[in-house]
Amino acid sequence: MSLFETEAIVLKTIRLGEADKLVTILTAKKGKVKAVAKGARRPRSRFGAALEPFTHCNVILFDKKPTVLMRMNQADILHPFIRIREDLERIGAAARMVQLASAILPEGEANPKIFSLLQAGLGKVERNDHLEWLVRVFEIRCLKHAGYQARLDHCLICHNELDAKPVYFSPKNGGTLCGSCARTISDPLEFVSSGTISLLRLAARMNWAGLFRLKATPKMLQEVKNVMDAHLTYVIGRPL
Repeated sequence: MSLFETEAIVLKTIRLGEADKLVTILTAKKGKVKAVAKGARRPRSRFGAALEPFTHCNVILFDKKPTVLMRMNQADILHPFIRIREDLERIGAAARMVQLASAILPEGEANPKIFSLLQAGLGKVERNDHLEWLVRVFEIRCLKHAGYQARLDHCLICHNELDAKPVYFSPKNGGTLCGSCARTISDPLEFVSSGTISLLRLAARMNWAGLFRLKATPKMLQEVKNVMDAHLTYVIGRPL
């Protein structure tokens, strides 16, 4: 049993008993964990608004091993991301991010890169209007930091460069196939233009400022969405 302090982002809360909450949080030190916040639903709870979805807070947790659930002793708001909760589209974008982080990470396994990515992503959702592109970039980078980055530099079957058209994305293979190799398999594939391939590559490595200067057509954004939806569904095992 041990008491520890860490930064955390609230992913999900559900009611527990008459006055408690079961809180799923992504922590900087312990990864995704579940904790019971005693009395969190009482009017004068010491937790206040710290357990609202998307909130970035500093928490003190009591790890009651060998039990799975921790106990939350304290939570202090670092950034409430209030503007997100005031706009339905921002709520949708932020919800997509926290759902992906929750779905792709096992409990109790620290991943500082995904924690930092989620914190930065929520900050961008709060201040930026390019929400669809923000979500796609978050998905691409989240998969990269979780070890599921798509291979987009060559055909995964014949290993040739992707100079010839058309090009397809294979969720099962986790990357691109040339037109010739795509005809040899029966798995579902997504068509990807050369411009979209370049966009996907840049999204995985460019800084945020550079990403917002990229010129992506509606068709390219739709192709990126199709690729990411298919990739995520295969990795997670269900539609997000």
